[in-house]
Amino acid sequence: MPANTVRRASPARNDWGALLLLLSMPFVAGVCVISVQIYLGEGVKPLTVVMVAALALFIYALNGLSDGAEDAINDERRAATLRANAWWTLGVSSLAVVVAGVLLLLRGRLHLLYPILMLVGVAYSFRVIPAFSGSGLRRFRLKDVPFVKNLSIGCTWAGAVFLGPLLDTEGTRHSFGRLAILGASYAIIAVENSMFCDLRDELGDREAGVRTVVGYLGRSRTFTAIFVSNLLWSTLVGTSFAFAIVNGATAAFLTVLAIGYPFAVWLATERFAVRRGVANGIIESSAVIFALGLVVLGLC
Repeated sequence: MPANTVRRASPARNDWGALLLLLSMPFVAGVCVISVQIYLGEGVKPLTVVMVAALALFIYALNGLSDGAEDAINDERRAATLRANAWWTLGVSSLAVVVAGVLLLLRGRLHLLYPILMLVGVAYSFRVIPAFSGSGLRRFRLKDVPFVKNLSIGCTWAGAVFLGPLLDTEGTRHSFGRLAILGASYAIIAVENSMFCDLRDELGDREAGVRTVVGYLGRSRTFTAIFVSNLLWSTLVGTSFAFAIVNGATAAFLTVLAIGYPFAVWLATERFAVRRGVANGIIESSAVIFALGLVVLGLC
């Protein structure tokens, strides 16, 4: 199915694909945190994994609750499913956050990072940020601001996945430069993932009045901007290898991911227009691929 095709369906029953995608968020977050812990050589620390996974479910459940207008245009049944399951997923994730937070506090490992991530998630989905304009005081959400939306997603994921495990360590044998390159690469991939989701939901966003980078640039120029940005980033990764900041295996992995991921999405959505479910799988594969690569690098 072409990426810009609107699929209408009866909202009478759950869209299990949409529910599975929502529930995959804490799983992906947990896998990514574990991969960083393995890479750091600290061993798996379950409380950090649970905290980040619960925050991921909480934030994405909030987003499903707040995005009814645009989601209903793209896929009515998906929107109804996300709204219908938002309350119990919010309840479960909130309980997990509280329990993990108390246990981390008892260990002296409850850091300010976690409430900040939760507040960013709320500010992303709901209009709680005040701003003054010619018409007076108004409120906006991070999602209302093109590219800030995508950047906030990348920083939130990178902060949770990398800073969470780092704050729970006694020290690491890895240099700051190496970890910064890895964390930035992960953030860039997360930013691009969100932009590809905007490509997928372009019609609904436009009809609902949601402004996105894709809406400004168009599909072709969005891909061009991503390819050029990733080429520049790959050059920086190569330079970091030349200065021995990262090793050859790390540089090769990050370069292949930076070029291969957007190219695979382009083939799926623009060149061959594969079925929506397949395209979604390719779009959402980036974090898991990154995590698997990090585990391999950590074990080598």
